[in-house]
Amino acid sequence: MTKDRIGQLTDILRKHTKSDIYRKLYDSIIMLMELNIIPDFDFLRTRTQYILVYNSDKCPCVPKSEALGSIYGHHLKQADSEIKMFEIWKLEKYLFKETHTYTKELFDERFIQPMEEMEAM
Repeated sequence: MTKDRIGQLTDILRKHTKSDIYRKLYDSIIMLMELNIIPDFDFLRTRTQYILVYNSDKCPCVPKSEALGSIYGHHLKQADSEIKMFEIWKLEKYLFKETHTYTKELFDERFIQPMEEMEAM
């Protein structure tokens, strides 16, 4: 991550409701503001991305079989789109510049690997 980009990561390991996730998110924002890591809400809206990492085995809207998952993923990639679960997309421009919901595998592919490549340069 760069200095002006802070990623908020939430790992969903057990079943949570949307309100549980939002409450945890707001608690994290308040804590980061109290620690002066995030100066204000404008900083959040213009520079931060919220990434929710979820367990695909425990989420009913994700295809269970490997073949269905592959087809589903291919169509999302072709559409240059991604799943945004728990209505996380509603927080874009309201609290964050961007929001994402990734499986553990997608998080590794779209976040960890690119960061490791940037650090290697």
